[in-house]
Amino acid sequence: MGVNQKAIANTTSQNISGVIVSQAQLTAEQWLKRGDERENAKDAIADYTQAIKLKPDYADAYLRRATIRHIIQKDYAGAIADYDRAIKLRPQPKDMSVYSNSGNAHAALGDHKGAIAKYTASLKIDPNGLFIFFLYNDRGLSYLALGDTKSAIADFNQAIKLDPESAVSYYNRGLAQRRLGQKQAAISDFQKAAKLYQANNKTEEYQRTLNQLKELQSTTSTPSQK
Repeated sequence: MGVNQKAIANTTSQNISGVIVSQAQLTAEQWLKRGDERENAKDAIADYTQAIKLKPDYADAYLRRATIRHIIQKDYAGAIADYDRAIKLRPQPKDMSVYSNSGNAHAALGDHKGAIAKYTASLKIDPNGLFIFFLYNDRGLSYLALGDTKSAIADFNQAIKLDPESAVSYYNRGLAQRRLGQKQAAISDFQKAAKLYQANNKTEEYQRTLNQLKELQSTTSTPSQK
C-alpha cells in the first residue's frame, strides 16, 4: 500500500498542474494499480471508480471495489452490487471466492436465501476446492437462520467430514440438533466442540459452549423446531 508516486510524477510544459495532467492520462489499468497502493479506503474506491469509468467492463476493478466495500466499509449492499457486476462480466471465474464473498455479504444483510444461492454456485465451480469446508459451514448457518434445520445439519456434516477437528462445525451442528429436539445428539456435539475449543485455547468459545451444555442438561426436554 502507499500512493504510487511514479504514476503521478510526470509533468508537462503546459500551464497546468503536472499531477492533473498525469491523472488525466492514466489508463484504467493504472487507476487500478494506484487504487491498490492507496492507504485510505475512500481514495482506493475513488481510483477503482475512475478505472471503471474508463473501462466499464473491467471485472477486476469491480472486484477490488467490492472487497473494500465489503471488508473495510461494511457496505454490504454496495459490495453485492459490485460482486454481481463482476460475475456478470466473468460468469465462470476461476476464483470461487467471488461467489462465496458475495454470499457472506448477503448473509451479513440477513438475506440468507441470496447467501445460499451464492454459496451453492461457489460449490459448483469448485466442489473440491481448498476452502469448501467454510462454504458448507456458512451455508449451513444460512439454512439454520431460515429454519431449514435438516439442510443445515447436512451441511455441517459435510464440514465435519472435511475437517473432523472443526470445533465451530460441531458447535453449529449442536445448535441445529437442539432446534430439532435431538437433546442427546446436541449434547454430544457441544461436548466435542468444548473439548476442541479448550484444546485450542479458545476461551470465549469454550465458555459459550459450556453455557449451551448447562442449559440442555438443566432441562428435561427441548422444544422441537423445524
